[in-house]
Amino acid sequence: MASISQLHEKKNDLISKATAELQRSGPNSAEYKSLLKETEEVSTRLAGLQHIERSLPAPVAPAPAPVVIANVGTVVSSEQRRAQINAAARHFLRHGLQPQAPEQRALLTSSDANGEALVSQDFDSIFTEAAKYFGPVWNLVNRKDASTGAPTKFVVSDDTARTFSLLTEGTTSGSGVASQPTVFSNVNSTDTLISSVIYSVEELEDAFDLEAFLTKQAGVGVSRAWEHAITLGTTNDGTSTALPNGAGGLLSSISAGVTQTSGTLAAGPTYAQLSALAGSVNRAYYQTGSFMASPSVETFLRSQVDTTGRALYPIDPNTGLLVIAGRLLYPNASMVANLTASSPIVTFGDYSKQWNVLNAGLRIKVIGNNDESPALSFLTREMLIWTRIGQSAGLSSAVKSLVSAAS
Repeated sequence: MASISQLHEKKNDLISKATAELQRSGPNSAEYKSLLKETEEVSTRLAGLQHIERSLPAPVAPAPAPVVIANVGTVVSSEQRRAQINAAARHFLRHGLQPQAPEQRALLTSSDANGEALVSQDFDSIFTEAAKYFGPVWNLVNRKDASTGAPTKFVVSDDTARTFSLLTEGTTSGSGVASQPTVFSNVNSTDTLISSVIYSVEELEDAFDLEAFLTKQAGVGVSRAWEHAITLGTTNDGTSTALPNGAGGLLSSISAGVTQTSGTLAAGPTYAQLSALAGSVNRAYYQTGSFMASPSVETFLRSQVDTTGRALYPIDPNTGLLVIAGRLLYPNASMVANLTASSPIVTFGDYSKQWNVLNAGLRIKVIGNNDESPALSFLTREMLIWTRIGQSAGLSSAVKSLVSAAS
């Protein structure tokens, strides 16, 4: 009988095959329908096994022998540490901040009397993983993760400007040695972005995977907030309030590499223009570069076909992203929509050289205690999530944009 992990792997494999078949043959394909049916069957079996596992008493395993290092103390494995944090996070989300509770000792690396908890670094990957799909720019820029928002200096080296001078044989001096230009970019402070999330207590208690639960509750929201703040340097609450330490956003630092000629707006970005855009940056940044555009531009490009009716741009089987001129296209919901006049609709280059982001961490505060509202606490709880980031520009030529025509 297949185990839960084996069923998870089989389900993911079936979803990947079904997605590929849907893109290749459409929703009416017999193969697609067969894969969809098999996926549903596996999902049903998986849900049943998970329900049974949750109903069984937890096995009592012999305690592993602690590893003691002289003058340091007991060292626990990463698996043990993660299990402790998982239990502490679940207790924290269910009952709020209780520093005196033994269940929460493994979670809180920083707290105060107001119920604030700094999300443990062990769980940073939860939202970073979510950002790969819902705000990939977070993982593309040059990011430093720190527990505070203290002033930070970023150093970016532009090795493309390095030159070598002639040293004549038999001599000890030449025409001078050119120095390598280096960019020092400071982040003096951070901006705080905050939101609230209502979640079901029952869903939390039934959740087999706490990481999946947290990703579902806040992964998309946090990723989109990061994405908007980095791309435009503003909030994404509809007010577009400028972030004082957002440095105007990534797009403000990017100059045009290619501009569409007048009267070609309706044609959208073409392969020739995108290829020229990739060629407009230094070769060093092409090797590490990627495209970025709004989902509407991505959808437009997905619909492009050649004279035989085949998709003009292939899809990377590992990521599901479009591949243009050998480079991936990352969607960014904060960029302008397709056919927007006189705007940077596509960018290309090495974003880690162009833009710096200081991540001062996520914090969570659970509100709605039993004393305040028994009904609310029994059914749902509310958590405030806030994140602090600061930004600065790096090199000014590592990323270029395709600017759309005025008409």
